[in-house]
Amino acid sequence: MNHTTIAAKLGIHRQTVSRTLQHKERKPVYGPRPIQPSKLDPFRHYLQERIQTYPELSSVRLWQEISERGYDGSLTLLKYYLATIRPKVIPIEARFETEPGEQAQFDYGEERTSFGKVHFLALTLGWSRYLWCGYGFQQDLLTMLSQLDQGLTHLGGVPQTLLFDNAKTTVLHHPIQGEPTFHPEFLRFARHFGFRPLACRVRRPQTKGKVERTISYLHRSFFYARTFHDLDDLNAQCWEWLESVANQRIHGTTGEIPQERWEREKPLLRSLPDGPYLPLAAFSRRLSRDGFLSFHGNFYSAPEGVSGRLLEVRPTLRELAIYEKGRLLVTHPLSFHRGEWVIAPEHRRRSGPGQISGEGREDKPADRPSPSDPVDRFLPAWSSVEVPIRSLDEYERVLG
Repeated sequence: MNHTTIAAKLGIHRQTVSRTLQHKERKPVYGPRPIQPSKLDPFRHYLQERIQTYPELSSVRLWQEISERGYDGSLTLLKYYLATIRPKVIPIEARFETEPGEQAQFDYGEERTSFGKVHFLALTLGWSRYLWCGYGFQQDLLTMLSQLDQGLTHLGGVPQTLLFDNAKTTVLHHPIQGEPTFHPEFLRFARHFGFRPLACRVRRPQTKGKVERTISYLHRSFFYARTFHDLDDLNAQCWEWLESVANQRIHGTTGEIPQERWEREKPLLRSLPDGPYLPLAAFSRRLSRDGFLSFHGNFYSAPEGVSGRLLEVRPTLRELAIYEKGRLLVTHPLSFHRGEWVIAPEHRRRSGPGQISGEGREDKPADRPSPSDPVDRFLPAWSSVEVPIRSLDEYERVLG
């Protein structure tokens, strides 16, 4: 066999075969290659001492120092050498624990479902690790405030501080070296509930590590591999899981059950405010021809006899008030769903599973009405038309 065939069968290089056959009497010696002389050799001891004493000295600084001592090599060569002798420093994150009632943390997450993308807000008490979570279709300021209102109400009190991310719903601007500028509406909400808002350091999400780990825990232990019919079913399953699983487990850090620690922490929380929070936000909405206006993807009814087409809506955390020139027309329960028809009992009736009346939602097996259906848009108008009832004899006489 030729050298190439032998090399292929043995899985070695062809030159190795040739060299071995040429020097059959000499056995091959394997080992590390001899160290080649380097321009850095006279300065290795100096560099090792400098790095040992001052481990954060830059390569440029050391290059200048050894250049003054006669080094005429490149900076790249020095960098490669320093990488082998500089100590590897692994940063250690200090665990930050808070006292009972001192702090809560919240953060956002999102998931994809069969009925669309949903956003969720997770609220965790720092000392007890007690967890509350709520899902919704929007991630705007009003939805966030409503979810916080639900969460704090469920916790049974208000912590002294609330730590959160730098999302635009809470923080308008946060320089790396400076104080954050909070959203004015969020500041009003904080003053109403009596907590002090704290924004994480920029590019340091681990500052709120308790709730950061909670986001992945929610996905793995609750959301993943479950089936949900709609948003209400998703929230119902989540709250049942929180009550029976998440807040009943032995927490890995505290070694205790969050539910039991929460019972001890609850008396140390500040009292909830007496009245509901009323946002300052107001929006203009155009009334459609069939007497509905759109807000956050849902449709709300207006009473008969509205003269203007442009109305003002003022949402609270639970209701939506509709005004015409400063006069209150109607107040609806605020929907955080999508594509629902919210109709007051005294207004025109519309059949459909997605409607909400003042007495609650009506769930019927009929198909959901679509706002884009041209026939459906005129149903309220046709409902007021009286159709005369005639006998069949009249039709036979006319057609005969």
